Amino acid sequence: KMRWMLCLDNFDMMNEPWLTLTKVQEIARAAGISNSTEVEEMLRLYHQLGMVVHLTSTQTLANVVVTNPQWLLDSISLLIRDPEIHSFERMEELESVGLKQDIDLLFSKGLVTYDLVQFLWGSEQVDFLLAVMKHTMLLSEWEFDEEHDDKMYQVICY
Repeated sequence: KMRWMLCLDNFDMMNEPWLTLTKVQEIARAAGISNSTEVEEMLRLYHQLGMVVHLTSTQTLANVVVTNPQWLLDSISLLIRDPEIHSFERMEELESVGLKQDIDLLFSKGLVTYDLVQFLWGSEQVDFLLAVMKHTMLLSEWEFDEEHDDKMYQVICY
């Protein structure tokens, strides 16, 4: 459908790696799609084709449409990485803000603190990215460490 193609072009013109579902619905309305069922159908097709990532199993996931799937991979790869091959470019900055121990914990035990996740991902999409990693079973909540007061997660691949 031409309206769907117009929506996809408009997603690209936004030049953002992700859009809220509300923003996607606004773009769809501007392209002549006012039916929310048609918007869902369009997103489902584009998701199946790998053009966007739109997961719907929770409200947190459903509220975000990833328009640049590479952004999602890049974000996840900030946690899932081999430190001997992929060093952190921002290691001095991590040390200066007091997150050196958090990085060591990630690479030694596969545990990541919420503070480290916020620093690496920025605060705007932390909940969404955590939900994606939980949904794909790459991460789970860790509640067995009495040494740390803050929220922690087990990154499954370590």
